[in-house]
Amino acid sequence: MALSRKPKTQSEQPTNVEDFIRGGGEETPPADAKVGKGQFANVRLRIPTDILDEVDEAVRGRRSGMARHAWIMEAIVEKLERDQK
Repeated sequence: MALSRKPKTQSEQPTNVEDFIRGGGEETPPADAKVGKGQFANVRLRIPTDILDEVDEAVRGRRSGMARHAWIMEAIVEKLERDQK
């Protein structure tokens, strides 16, 4: 005779898709969490689509095949270096 788990009751199951999505995975650390040198933190960045189109065009213009992420990181570093002078 095969064994199976006890079925979940209706109250244990998510009632909609949003509840289901929120119920899984691990939480991301807060944006102000301390990150050591050489480590990375996830940051949500909202960019207007017209600016993002310009970024993508600049990325495509590079011969190195650079990724969008690398291009944005390079731009951030350049801006930080400029502001320190």
